[in-house]
Amino acid sequence: MTEPLRKILNRAQRVWKEPIADISWRDHMLRELKERVREMNVEEEARLFEALRPDYHPIIRFAILTGVRIGEIVRLRWQDVDWGSRQITTHGKGGKIATIPMAPDVHELLWSLRGGHPEAMFTYVVARNRVVARGEERVTLTKGERRPITREGLKTAFRRILPTAQIENFRFHDTRHTAATRVLRAGGNLKTVQKLLRHENIATTTKYAHVSDEDVMAAMQAAAERAEAAKAQVPAPAPDPQDVARRTGGRGDHRRGPQAGTRSRKPVTSARRPSSRMAKSVPSTTPSPPSGASAQEKRRRSP
Repeated sequence: MTEPLRKILNRAQRVWKEPIADISWRDHMLRELKERVREMNVEEEARLFEALRPDYHPIIRFAILTGVRIGEIVRLRWQDVDWGSRQITTHGKGGKIATIPMAPDVHELLWSLRGGHPEAMFTYVVARNRVVARGEERVTLTKGERRPITREGLKTAFRRILPTAQIENFRFHDTRHTAATRVLRAGGNLKTVQKLLRHENIATTTKYAHVSDEDVMAAMQAAAERAEAAKAQVPAPAPDPQDVARRTGGRGDHRRGPQAGTRSRKPVTSARRPSSRMAKSVPSTTPSPPSGASAQEKRRRSP
């Protein structure tokens, strides 16, 4: 609050030449409160949509997915949707125009709403016949017809459903915080969140760079699983030959054969005596007497 006041007085003195006394602004600066960042968890989200009337489901779902401000959402018209390039044009405060990409879930959500109203993207179903004042004009509402959701109507419906859904300390603007935190947790890129929320200064986006106990627990579990997977890929060390010899008492491993460090013995061959059949087939090495000598020996022996 002190900083805007200082800017106003400085401008009055500089531009409008108003006499302003010297002020020691450092002595009057108030401590800047840390802006709250409230994220809807999955349990709260489930209870919210269970208690919420069905015709308000699309606009709340769109807010959680895109992080678009409430004023920009209720001003959306079908002409702001480019189905070909999958982009949505938003009209923000101060006449700012921006485009946001249409993710598959957002595309599916909007595609299902076609034909509900000729102009307005998000509508509600009138529950009963009544006449309401819109400025100086009185409008008759007919039960069952679809009417565009207004800013005040959305805020009222959202505020009334929170106690039924057992959700505390949550505003509609916190759907923007929810979208930013989930995108940051999924991608880990703060520049992506800045682009999503259309912040001119990334310092405004840094407030979403917080972690919860669940984030820390998930990161610790992921680190442990990554370490176990890395250890499983490391090959087991080869056994030391000296340790193997020491465990086996120097005998080595007989099952490993020559590779275990033991010498292989040559097979012992025994000399076999040839069989009788083999002996008959072997020719005699004793020289036979000449034929003439054998004839004389026969005559000498005859009477």
